[in-house]
Amino acid sequence: MRTQWIGWLALGWLLAQTPPLKTIAEIQTPVNLAAGNDTSVLHGQRVRVRGVVVTQCDWHRHYGVSGGPNSKRCSIWLQDSAQSGPRTGLQIRRQNTTDKPPDFTALQQGQYVELTGTVSYFQGEIQLLVDTTVAPTILNVGIPLARPASITIADLNLSDGSQNLQAGDPWQGSFVKLEGLTVQRVDTNPLRITVTDANEYQIVIFGEFKGLTNSYPVDTRLDSVKGIVLHYRPSTGTPMYEICPWHDSLMYVGNPVPNV
Repeated sequence: MRTQWIGWLALGWLLAQTPPLKTIAEIQTPVNLAAGNDTSVLHGQRVRVRGVVVTQCDWHRHYGVSGGPNSKRCSIWLQDSAQSGPRTGLQIRRQNTTDKPPDFTALQQGQYVELTGTVSYFQGEIQLLVDTTVAPTILNVGIPLARPASITIADLNLSDGSQNLQAGDPWQGSFVKLEGLTVQRVDTNPLRITVTDANEYQIVIFGEFKGLTNSYPVDTRLDSVKGIVLHYRPSTGTPMYEICPWHDSLMYVGNPVPNV
């Protein structure tokens, strides 16, 4: 009887240490957009989350760069396993430059995983700051990504390129597609390609990943661009939503726009 009692106590302790399982949509739910508070209702809480790996650590621009050639600093993105759309994607961020938690940097696109971390917020983006003591659990492999949701720049930004918080917030972290874009400006280090659509709405294609190259001169016509929506709110400057393709293959180039 005493052994059984001890066993129940141990089970209770174990359950108390296991954080709750939350969906991506729950983590991405803001406190009060009308008041300008776009932090998560779960901010500061330690949780578990499940999703399909969209981008890998070694694709990220900080991996092996920020912190030195052996740095393991990176972010990955997860996607809801069933769909794309509002509140279906989430950035998983790790600040440390060593390989912790074990196996995190080995995660591959298409793996369905469970991760543990603390819900946080950085420069406008709701994120999960990954727990360096808990290794990821791989639940399945070979899961195809859900097709990107088709949206317009007006769903993210105002015409001057600044954020449309009410409309854009549900899309942060999601995999989307924009169509009919024209390159207006190219900046490097980091790579920032400013584009407009037919209605003159503006957005930045940001080089969050190494696979996007500087191959798109001014006036290049982009039939479509697929990527992850990133909310960027700098300490000074203009807050905006950006789109982040992880490879050039997500940039569909059409005929150059004539200079008329």
